[in-house]
Amino acid sequence: MVDNRIVEADRDVCIGSGQCEMLLPNVFTVGDEGTVDIDAAAAHEADTTLLQRAVQNCPTAALRLSPTGNS
Repeated sequence: MVDNRIVEADRDVCIGSGQCEMLLPNVFTVGDEGTVDIDAAAAHEADTTLLQRAVQNCPTAALRLSPTGNS
């Protein structure tokens, strides 16, 4: 679980490669528009290491983990 973090996607940069979706299909889905959609609830429950790997493996660096600002 990612405590006090959210996963964000820059849809202007996303090319819909599906690398994130292959790693965490319950969190990331490449939609009909060809860009990633994120299930925030599933992302909150997902393994932090896998989320970090998805961010690192994004070929266009469209994904990022950001603090929510809540402590």
